[in-house]
Amino acid sequence: MAPACITSIRRGRCSTRCWPTSTDSRRRFPGGPPRRRTVLTAFPWAAEIARHWIETSRVTCYPAAADVKVLFPTERGRRISPRQIDDRFAAIRDEAGLPGYLNPHCLRHTYATTLIEMGWPMALVQDQMGHTHVATTAVYTALSDDFKDRVLYRSLGMDWDDDLERPAIGQADGQAGAW
Repeated sequence: MAPACITSIRRGRCSTRCWPTSTDSRRRFPGGPPRRRTVLTAFPWAAEIARHWIETSRVTCYPAAADVKVLFPTERGRRISPRQIDDRFAAIRDEAGLPGYLNPHCLRHTYATTLIEMGWPMALVQDQMGHTHVATTAVYTALSDDFKDRVLYRSLGMDWDDDLERPAIGQADGQAGAW
């Protein structure tokens, strides 16, 4: 599931994804077939991880998938189901001691929020997420308090001290005050 957490891919699309595209015209998709879109590599290491998974790890972990172009195979080389994704995610989540309400869809929300906090324009994040309306993308973001504080202080012309995680003292305009 590594590629899913570094892109905006939906859980249901993980289970149907082949490369370069799926050519099975008999497959029915709710709301129509998936739209072909380009997802930019937001993180410098993401493309290399995806390439390594496709070329090396996928076949090493799932030898039965060596001759098929299934991105996320089962042990028998078939496509994994959304239920299998949920079950595997839950096992990893529980082993890590994370809250039970987290699910694979939370990765999409985290991805959208991370892009916004990295300074990506909302329109680009909307495109990455595959949303038709920017309002849908806005619902996906849950900005951290730290990010909100940084934006507020920047808009007031104040510096932020990363070491202390608070506003820097001794601003040029004298607005920061003492802590």
